[in-house]
This record gives sequence, C-alpha cells and structure tokens, in this order.
Amino acid sequence: MVIHRQDFLFSIQCLPAVLIVLLGFTTISTAQNPGFTLHLDTVDSVLTGSTFSVRALLDNPAGDLAGWSVVICHDANIDVVSAGAGSAPSTANGGSPADFSQTFFFPGEGVRQGVIVSFPGLNELPISSDHELLLIEYIALGASGTDTTIEFCDIVFTGDNAYSTTMVIETTGIAIIPTMVPSQIFISDGLFLRGEINGDTSVNIADAMFLLAQLFIGGPVSTCADASDVNDDGSVNLADPIRLLAYLFSGGEAPDAPFPGCGVDPTADMLGCVSFGSCP
Repeated sequence: MVIHRQDFLFSIQCLPAVLIVLLGFTTISTAQNPGFTLHLDTVDSVLTGSTFSVRALLDNPAGDLAGWSVVICHDANIDVVSAGAGSAPSTANGGSPADFSQTFFFPGEGVRQGVIVSFPGLNELPISSDHELLLIEYIALGASGTDTTIEFCDIVFTGDNAYSTTMVIETTGIAIIPTMVPSQIFISDGLFLRGEINGDTSVNIADAMFLLAQLFIGGPVSTCADASDVNDDGSVNLADPIRLLAYLFSGGEAPDAPFPGCGVDPTADMLGCVSFGSCP
C-alpha cells in the first residue's frame, strides 16, 4: 500500500496498540543488537537525469521480529519518484500480508514505513538475510561529478503528523536499534571509453595487464567497471582482457561501444562507472 502525504488520512479504526508501536517508539524499551542490519541495494553510479531503483533490506538473524519502522532520508541531489512495500510485508505473516503495513513518501525529503506482522503475535519475520522491506525509485538531480547519500534516519518530514524512528520490534515489545548501512551513489554524465581501464587515456596492453592484475593478484580496481567490461556482457572476468589482447595483437574484435570514442553504455547492467578520469 503506497500513500502520498497529500492523500494521507490516518484511519480512526487503527488499534490504539498499533498507534503506540508505530508512532510512539520512544515509550518502548530499547536495546541494541548489531546482528540486525538494515542496508540498501543499489548501483554505485547513475546518470544525471536518470531514474534508479533502491531496495531497503533487513538481515534478521534471530527470528523474533514482530515488526519494524524504517525512515530513509536523501539529499537534494536526488528525489523520490515512488515508494512501495517490498516482498517482506506481503509474506512475513506466515506467507500472507502483514496485519499492518503502510508506506509514505515525502518528495524532497524521504520515505517511511511501519509494519506489524501479526496483531496477536502468531507469526514473525523469518530468520534470513536481505528481507525486502521497501522498493524506492529515485531520480538523479545532481550535476555530473557529484555524489549523493541515501541513509536510514530519525526525522519528522515536513507536513507529516507522525514521528517514527528506525528500529525493529521483538514480539515482547522490545525495540532494537539495528546496524544501519548507508549507500553512496556517484552521479555522472556516463561518458567513458570501453577498454581504457588504467586511467592513462589510451587503450593499450597496459589496460589488459591492469585488469589481469585486478582479477588474479589483488591489484588496484578500476573506478569504472563499465570500461573494464570489454565485451559488454555485464560482468568483469577473464574474457575481457582476452578480448582486448586479441584486438590489440591479432586482429580480433574491437571492444564494444563506446569505442573508439567516449560515450555512454548502450547496455543496461549493474556495473556502472563510479568515475572516469577523462576522455582522450
């Protein structure tokens, strides 16, 4: 269930206990347990003006979680386009939807979600990692060369009439402060030259050696994974330096576009290009 703040009318039928849990966590005993971890699944870099998806995930090592409240903030370099519940609120209640699940997004500020798995406490969030709590779509507004941070926070959003903090709740009513891992994303114009891996502005045997060292002896890692993906198959592996060496020395196929000039990646993948020094 997704609700924009302009449409937000909190139901008078909500149980008082639900309101206490979701909106008044400060009245509940709290504890710290670093085993519970909130983190974000996203790409390392995005093109300015593009949209990109982020998943808010929860690692649950104990299996005694009856609910959670999550607040996610962002800066002015990005903005929320949409936000909705992930798979966890839809299945945590013994394979059925949680008894209470609401997600709100606030343009220019962030997203918050409150979930109670089962009012009578019949089911809990199963022991597992990467429980998908939220699906958020952002648009990159920042200029090329800037970066942005998406992070878990405790804040009252403008126009909101409820205060939530980021925490998970045991069936006994104990609120646990989990480990919270932010995500930093680089915003770029997306320009790079495929095969130019070591940053010297030319494509030659040194790039193949740089990539082989990265793959096999723990050498430096290129800041532009897309440039290392010589065959544009969405992964960086031995096939890439072999393709580059064949092109350079035995008349093999040239690196995929963008090549021999700079450009953007024509293929959508998860590699990205955190930074590319300069185009020759």
